[in-house]
Amino acid sequence: MSADRHSDGTHAQRPGDNRHHHASEVLVDPGFFEILGALTELLGLSEHLQKLLPLDRRRMMRRHRRIESQKAKCGDAITRARTALRVLQAFAKKHMSKISAGTFGVPAPSSELSVYRQALGDLQRAVQDMTNATYELEAATLELPRAHEQYFQLSQNGRETLQKIAGFLSAQGPMEGLSDLLAEVEHTLERTWRLIFEERFNEP
Repeated sequence: MSADRHSDGTHAQRPGDNRHHHASEVLVDPGFFEILGALTELLGLSEHLQKLLPLDRRRMMRRHRRIESQKAKCGDAITRARTALRVLQAFAKKHMSKISAGTFGVPAPSSELSVYRQALGDLQRAVQDMTNATYELEAATLELPRAHEQYFQLSQNGRETLQKIAGFLSAQGPMEGLSDLLAEVEHTLERTWRLIFEERFNEP
C-alpha cells in the first residue's frame, strides 16, 4: 500500500502518525535524574554543615570566655591570698620565736591576735575562691587532656591546702607548724599562678 502524497510530492501525515512529533522531543538519560538527585542531596548536606560550623565556633567562643573568666577569678583570688599571706608572715616572724613545741596558742596581744585571725580567714576564703576557679577550669577543659590534667592537679593542691588552713582556724594543730603552712601556701600560690598565667597549656 503506497503512502498518500500531496500534489507537491510530499507525504501526507496520516491521523495518529506521531513520528515527526517524537523526533522533535529531547531524549534525557534516566541516569541524569539520579545524578541530579545526588547533587541536590549533597548541596543540602553542605548547607547543613554550614549551619553547624557557626554553632561549633560559638561553642568554642563560649568555652574560651568561660576559661578566661575563671582565670581572671583565679588571679584575683591569688592576689588576695598573697595579701593575707604577707600579714601572716609578718605575724609569724614577730611571734613564732616565742612559741615552744606543742603550743596551741600564741603569746601576742589580743589586737594582734585579731589581725592574725582575720588574715587567716581572708587567706582561707581566697584559697577557696582560687580552688573553685581551678575546678571550673578543670571542667571547661575536658576536651583538652593536658590542660584538664594540670587543672585537676591544681584543684587537688588547693583542696589539700584548704584542709590545713582549716586546722589552724579551728586551733586543732600546734602553732609551731604555722611557718610550714605559710610556706606551703606560698608555694601553692606561686605554682598556680605560674602554670595558669606564665607557662600556659598548649595542646599539640
